[in-house]
Amino acid sequence: MEQSIITLDGKDNVGVAVRELRAGMRYAVAGRGESVTAREDIAFGHKIALSDLADNEPILKYGEVIGLARGVISAGSHVHTHNMHNTVE
Repeated sequence: MEQSIITLDGKDNVGVAVRELRAGMRYAVAGRGESVTAREDIAFGHKIALSDLADNEPILKYGEVIGLARGVISAGSHVHTHNMHNTVE
């Protein structure tokens, strides 16, 4: 399976698509020995949830909190402004 998702820190709960991801396809996460099935099409450079995230759960990228989940986000879902909010408002 081609590694199509990268993380920047071992604590990250989102990965970054290094190519366009297609809904229903399973993709490997580089360096983590795990994979995730994309629930929707995800564009190159965008974030994908690597596990289920609860409402208001911190979203970790770079090993740092970059926002909070806005509602429940299922593993394999696109993570962007529509389902996360900034922690600095």
